[in-house]
Parts: sequence; structure tokens; C-alpha cells
Amino acid sequence: MSRVLVLKSSILGEYSQSGKLVDFFVEQWRETHPEDTFTVRDLANPTLPELDGE
Repeated sequence: MSRVLVLKSSILGEYSQSGKLVDFFVEQWRETHPEDTFTVRDLANPTLPELDGE
């Protein structure tokens, strides 16, 4: 089992061509490696989770 970190940084959001390519890759990867875990972070999204001290 692998853990994959996906970082997106386009300000174009859903209109980003590179973002669509990454989404396609993740979808294809999940079909062939269902045991792997993905964490997706959008660095252009201003609503990052708050730190809770842990």
C-alpha cells in the first residue's frame, strides 16, 4: 500500500488543464491500485484547515 500526496496550485480551479490531467491520473491510478491512499491539497484554495496543536 502506498500513500500519495497530490498538490494542486492552479488559480484556475476547475478550468485548469493541468488540474484535469492530475484528476485523470488519480482516477486511473485508483482503478489499478485500490489499496493506495491519496491525500489531495489545493494550495490555491484560501480555506486551509486550521492547526489544532496536534
